[in-house]
Amino acid sequence: MAVAMYAWWLADKPGEPVGGGVLRAEGYVDAGLVAAVIVLFCLALAAFGTRHHIPALAPPPKAGSLGRMWREGAATLGDRNFLAMVASGLAGAAAVGTTTALWAYMQPYFWGFSSDQSSLILAAQLLSAVLAFVLLPLLTRGRDKKPILVGISVAALGVGSGPVLLKLLGWFPATGSDALFLTMMVAGVIQVMLVVMSSVLTGSMVADIVESRAVVTGRREEGLLFSVLSFIGKVATGVGVWAGGIMLALIDFPADTTAIAVAPEVVERLGWLYGPTLAVFYLLSILALLFYRLDRATHATNLATLKRMQTVLP
Repeated sequence: MAVAMYAWWLADKPGEPVGGGVLRAEGYVDAGLVAAVIVLFCLALAAFGTRHHIPALAPPPKAGSLGRMWREGAATLGDRNFLAMVASGLAGAAAVGTTTALWAYMQPYFWGFSSDQSSLILAAQLLSAVLAFVLLPLLTRGRDKKPILVGISVAALGVGSGPVLLKLLGWFPATGSDALFLTMMVAGVIQVMLVVMSSVLTGSMVADIVESRAVVTGRREEGLLFSVLSFIGKVATGVGVWAGGIMLALIDFPADTTAIAVAPEVVERLGWLYGPTLAVFYLLSILALLFYRLDRATHATNLATLKRMQTVLP
């Protein structure tokens, strides 16, 4: 869908400056309608395709009093390891939201790429999930998850902010060169691969928290933990999009660029805001991860304990 956006709905028209198509409002309206239909179809397909699993689901526990439910939920959500993952997820999702919000501006105006080049960069990122699927098991085999996720976050910081800062300092391939295009294509593949890896590891680490909480409480609370984490991630992504809009307002980015090019000093200010802001979000995410305490040995102990607690198993 993203490839089609730049190849069709937001493609530069004759007479427009490079990147003028990204501010064509009707392109987003048309693409949004098509995307909504596709999303509806996929959700319906997933719902109907998994209905036959409903009878096999574990029956829910008997409902207690409302006060007890609140106390149990608060105790679970107050778990130190979960709070660390929530804080890390907040900052990481804000970084992704900022990147998403400003990608359409950075590609044509900061990097000087046409809509066709942006489409090729997005198409190349289809390889990211494959690379993550191949590399992540190799990275995590026999190792603790926390240092791997910290390393991935550090790499994401470098790939996300590094090229922007290097270009601002004049230490990057020149605008319009094939070297710049190829470098950013590779960087895009790596960046999305790191996002996929981070998402998988985050889910796995939260699953470890579920096991840890089950040992303490005797309850399975996957639904509560994952739904809260998902909601927080969506909120933080929205914060990142909001931050991107604030940046555009601070630099007085023109609202209509279909007729004129953006002044170089405006583009430079965009880079100086975007690069460091992204770095701050990633640094906060890394800092929060340092408070996560579960490791392989603790998880193995929890699994052994749960095996003895037959009443905990669904």
